Amino acid sequence: ENWYTYLRSLCRRLSNITVYDYSNGISWQLKVFSTGTHADCVPVTAQDTENMMRAFGGKNTWTPKPVWVQFSDGSIYMATTHNVPHGTDSANTNNNFPGHLCLHFPRTLAQVQAIGPYAVSHQTAVEVGWQQTQLLQKQ
Repeated sequence: ENWYTYLRSLCRRLSNITVYDYSNGISWQLKVFSTGTHADCVPVTAQDTENMMRAFGGKNTWTPKPVWVQFSDGSIYMATTHNVPHGTDSANTNNNFPGHLCLHFPRTLAQVQAIGPYAVSHQTAVEVGWQQTQLLQKQ
């Protein structure tokens, strides 16, 4: 599904999500609070921040990580995220995360090229994640 035609409205309706790093089995909860060209999110609890940091090897990075995102209706979609806190934190002071992070869902190449190189890197990572997921299904 495309961010603009479907997933953005899903994030607005079902803003509490579970992120699952299929490469290491670690999951954490996020709350979506803004939906522009991607979803701005915050970890819900300090434990969620800790789990996310473990999934990223204990360091902050802007490098897009392919993940699965599960919504409260049970639907699961491919996305990418980084874990660098920046900007506003949506007033969540109990999560040990001083800012927000960005969650990127699939878009067309034209859409991400119009945004810029970093958006393209997330789209490329989404496509890699999708290929990896297809390989996992064959095992």
